[in-house]
Amino acid sequence: MRRGEPHVDLALSRNRPRSVLDPGGTEVANRPLTVSQKRWIGMVSELSVDDSQDITGYPPVYSGWYFDLFLLAQDDGMRGADYIADYFTSVEDGITYAGASAPRMGVFIIDTNGAPRAFIGPVARGFETHTPLGTRLTDESAAKLTAVDDPWAASYTIADPGTRPALELRYDTETGDVTLKADHALGPATVKLLDHHRVPLTTKQQAIKQGDNVFAFHKKSKVGAVYIQIGAFRDWVVGDSYGQISADWGKRSGSED
Repeated sequence: MRRGEPHVDLALSRNRPRSVLDPGGTEVANRPLTVSQKRWIGMVSELSVDDSQDITGYPPVYSGWYFDLFLLAQDDGMRGADYIADYFTSVEDGITYAGASAPRMGVFIIDTNGAPRAFIGPVARGFETHTPLGTRLTDESAAKLTAVDDPWAASYTIADPGTRPALELRYDTETGDVTLKADHALGPATVKLLDHHRVPLTTKQQAIKQGDNVFAFHKKSKVGAVYIQIGAFRDWVVGDSYGQISADWGKRSGSED
């Protein structure tokens, strides 16, 4: 184990029943996942807000079993997966590196040996890059690279859906409503309130006009995220450790972004 790597406590994982730890075996046998397996997968990285303390801003609770694998739940469990390492150095050609940026969510459709089915999960995104001999990249400096060589990623990456709309989203914890502020009319929009498992609680649709657009949900409990769809644009916003849900997209007039 390299210095600075997170310590994984394998003993904790042995406390899980084999029937729960083997959802892959269930899928290979072409059987649907059990309720226990679905619950176990859903709890992989459970993040909730501890509102039992009357303080300014509630601390997050790292209660998912993934965090139990580490001695330091937040520092190690939330550490990024991106890295870079040099594998070739030459006086004439400089330094060549292999690395990986933040994982993307992959959806793969399998249409053999049975009915079509989807496999969903994080996918590493590898790349190669080069620097002169006098420049040595670190994990921190590599994260700031604006261009790398990853031509194979084109075979599995979907096309960019286009420019994000200039939009501001705010969820009001007092009223349970969602406000979308737009510079100009954007047409029909769908907004969903989700629980912390991303399961829809309620949905509303209405046209987005210039200015403030209030989606009157009046839903003030169990809301962990907000999903939004306007045309081809889709995104969701997850509540932070303070329980606040807000986001900005695009470049609105008068903004500093």
